[in-house]
Amino acid sequence: MGVMTLWVLLSFLKSDPDVLPQPWQVAEVIIEEYHSGRLWLHASATFGRGSVTFCLAMSVGFVTGLLLGTHRKLDNFFSPWIILLQNLPALVVIVLCYLWIGLNETAAILAVCINKTAMVAVTIREGSKNFSRPIFEMAKIYKMSKMARLR
Repeated sequence: MGVMTLWVLLSFLKSDPDVLPQPWQVAEVIIEEYHSGRLWLHASATFGRGSVTFCLAMSVGFVTGLLLGTHRKLDNFFSPWIILLQNLPALVVIVLCYLWIGLNETAAILAVCINKTAMVAVTIREGSKNFSRPIFEMAKIYKMSKMARLR
């Protein structure tokens, strides 16, 4: 409720609906978009972009993290790059992608993917570095498949 009160207060003080519209003005636009059928079109496009970005970041981050966690030389070489990507602000990545690729969906998806992949890679890398060797050996003895051992 506090955020809504702050929104009403700031939009009243600014008194410019192009900069900060009142909450009810936003609600009117949402209702108008809903009745026109465009709301679901735009929401599904946004959901699709988010899904693609999530899948890309998770798969690239997983493979990268697994490789770094199991190969010391790769980890030593790529660790500074992973740290750099982790600490690079998202806004910088977005602006650079828009400048290099253009103002399109590919740039937006790539920017978010770059920003999130490093976090996934570090998590998987640390997990794969710290797995229990005796449990891995036991899985081999019981002839578990490679996929089961990976899980």
